[in-house]
Amino acid sequence: VPVWDDYPGPSWLTQNQRLRGGFASQEQQANFIIQSAAYAWSEGAEVILWHQLYDDCGNQPPGTNFPPHDGTMCVGDAACFGEAFGMFRNPESSVCFAQHPTPDSPRLVARAFRLLADTLGIGGLSRRGVVNDTRTDGLVTIEFTRPQTDEWLVVMWNTRPTLQTIALPAQGSSARLYTLDGQRTIQPVNGAYRIELPPATMPRQRFLPDDQRAPIDIGGAPVILIERIAAAPVPFATNTPTG
Repeated sequence: VPVWDDYPGPSWLTQNQRLRGGFASQEQQANFIIQSAAYAWSEGAEVILWHQLYDDCGNQPPGTNFPPHDGTMCVGDAACFGEAFGMFRNPESSVCFAQHPTPDSPRLVARAFRLLADTLGIGGLSRRGVVNDTRTDGLVTIEFTRPQTDEWLVVMWNTRPTLQTIALPAQGSSARLYTLDGQRTIQPVNGAYRIELPPATMPRQRFLPDDQRAPIDIGGAPVILIERIAAAPVPFATNTPTG
C-alpha cells in the first residue's frame, strides 16, 4: 500500500482521509505488511512477495519528477504526487521521484520487514495458522507453532479506534513480546499474559455499505508474542472477549 505522508505522496492532505484515496500513513503501511504476512502464512504460503523495495515510478510514467511541495504544484494535468510503495525511498539517480531530502533511506516498513524476518520468517512454522478475526471485541489473533523449537507464536492487533487489552492464557512461565519499537520479556499474571493493543487509526470498515467504506482497512500496530513451552500448545482462539 502506498503512503501519503512522505514524498512523493500527497503529504499535504493531513485533514481529509477521503481525499487520500487508497493511500496509508507510513505507520499503517508498516502495520499492513505484518498483518498481511500473518494472514498469508496462516493459509500455508511458503513465499511472500511485496510491492516493492523502492518507490521506482509507482503508477506514473518514467521521468515523473518534482520536488517536495505543499500541494501548490497541483495545477493542470501534470502529476504532482505519486505512489510511495517502497520500503526504501528512491535514490537521487532514480528516473522518477528523485528529490526526497533523504534519498535511499528506509521507511518504517523496512523495520517491519526485518521484524517479520527475525520472528516468523526464520522457518519451521506450522503449515497453517489458527485465525480468529471475528471476535466481538474487535481484536485479531493469528496463532502458529514452531515444533522444532517448541514455540507458540501469536500475531495480534486491534481493529477498534480505542486502546484494547487482550488476555492470552499462558502455557509457560514467560514469553518474548515483539513490536516495531523493540522487544521485551513478559511474565503471566494469574495464568495469563495481559497485553495492550494500540488502537487502529483506520478502523475496520468491512461491515459498512460499499459507499461508506474507507478505501483501505488496516488495523493498529501488531504485537507478536513468542512463548517456549514444554508440551504441545493449545490454541486459545475464541469469540468470547477477554476482560
